[in-house]
Amino acid sequence: MVHEPSALGWNAHSAIVAQKQGGDLEEATWLAFLTVAIGGRGGQDPWRAVRFTYSGFGLHPLRWSAVRDDQQPIIESITRSNWTRAELMFGNHRKFESPERLVKTLVTYAEAVREHGSQRAWLAESHLGDPARFSRLMADLGAVSRFGRLARYDFLTLLWSLDLFDLVPDGVHLDGATGPLRGARRVFGSSLAIGELERETVELASELRVTYPALEDALCNWQKH
Repeated sequence: MVHEPSALGWNAHSAIVAQKQGGDLEEATWLAFLTVAIGGRGGQDPWRAVRFTYSGFGLHPLRWSAVRDDQQPIIESITRSNWTRAELMFGNHRKFESPERLVKTLVTYAEAVREHGSQRAWLAESHLGDPARFSRLMADLGAVSRFGRLARYDFLTLLWSLDLFDLVPDGVHLDGATGPLRGARRVFGSSLAIGELERETVELASELRVTYPALEDALCNWQKH
């Protein structure tokens, strides 16, 4: 298993798990965020853009310890890399992003974390005991530039699926969605309000015994056909 991001064959999810198992939860969480902010693609080197960005394009490796208190390494690494949008291939869920926009996304995330003290304090310890905790964190992440509903949902569910934090999704979160919302309307009817559609998806997930992220992905695929 390859954990050095400069190497072909590096897998972001495997690296996240390895960091968590090695006791560095903050680094694992940061890489999870970076992974979602850029996204993976198909092909022989699906994490190419993530691994090159994470390694700092040979300038400043973007480890959490290097950027948590000073975002200058982020700015310098990405703006001085001379990569074009075509070269820094964002994933399908981030296809409207660019290197310039990525800088602001990463910087505003680090700034938001600093206000909470740490990623763990924000994502693992805030809103404890609140049944709507997942929804609260979805709203909190609105502080991050160009990190909309889909990116927030992908990020929080990734933290949950890789067992970084106990962040059990509380629904499909159709408000602000595009594809999943169209899919839900195809399944349940176009006249239903979002709140009604949310209740229908909760019941369907329970009946099918599937997770909300799995149902959200299915609804997105359903609207394509």
